[in-house]
Amino acid sequence: MDLSQSVNVLVPRTGENVAENLRNMILRGELKDGDMLPRQQDLLELFRVSHPSLREGLRILEAEGLIVIRRGKHGGAVIRAPRASGVAYHLGLVLQTEKVKVADLAAALEELEPVCYGLAAAAPGSSSTLVPLLRKACDRLEELIDSDGETYQSISREFHWLIVDNCGNKTMQVVMGALARLWTIHEDAEGRRTGYPAHPTIAERLGVLELHRRITELIDKHDVVACVELAKRHLSDNRRYLYWQDKENGVDVSRMPFTERNPG
Repeated sequence: MDLSQSVNVLVPRTGENVAENLRNMILRGELKDGDMLPRQQDLLELFRVSHPSLREGLRILEAEGLIVIRRGKHGGAVIRAPRASGVAYHLGLVLQTEKVKVADLAAALEELEPVCYGLAAAAPGSSSTLVPLLRKACDRLEELIDSDGETYQSISREFHWLIVDNCGNKTMQVVMGALARLWTIHEDAEGRRTGYPAHPTIAERLGVLELHRRITELIDKHDVVACVELAKRHLSDNRRYLYWQDKENGVDVSRMPFTERNPG
């Protein structure tokens, strides 16, 4: 591949300019995720910069998480294209720095998630694409309605993830995906700590299943207003099932699995 066509004129020839050109190549997909960055000698010739400037540019990209430097005999720089999964961790860092409470995170989800339900209901193709998936998720929840707390939570979440992932708005998918992931890691961590107490009850779980089915039918009918209103009620009820007594616990990204904090 001839990368020279993608390179802007570097004036002045600095590490920042090297980083900018390589960053743009990664974001455009000209340098693929998982590929090795070209050899340093090739990059020096491509950008016509000094070794210190090239090293500075690579350090910038490494700090941004766009490359991973491997040391040793088979070392080199590996391309790491940005992933939606990394948004949750970096957002969590900001929220933790700002000392944001988990209750605040829950409130944001209650406001934003119904928007995804409305978008899904408004999408012209949702009846043929999303609705069958939601019905399968409801059937699975019904089959395992009396499962242990951890399994029940995982199955019940599938319904919500499906709507967010198929709402038709990529920005909402990424933002909501990050918020929901942060919520999930806190809910799961507390559930494991307390042994997933028997809550909600079987009767309450059946009520959740009924709401899931009703929301599915409203999406199928493209009834945006009714779908959003029912989603608000459902999500508000769901957030009551906090496992921890202290709802003022702060967001804590250390609860996120190491692989999610350090992808690749």
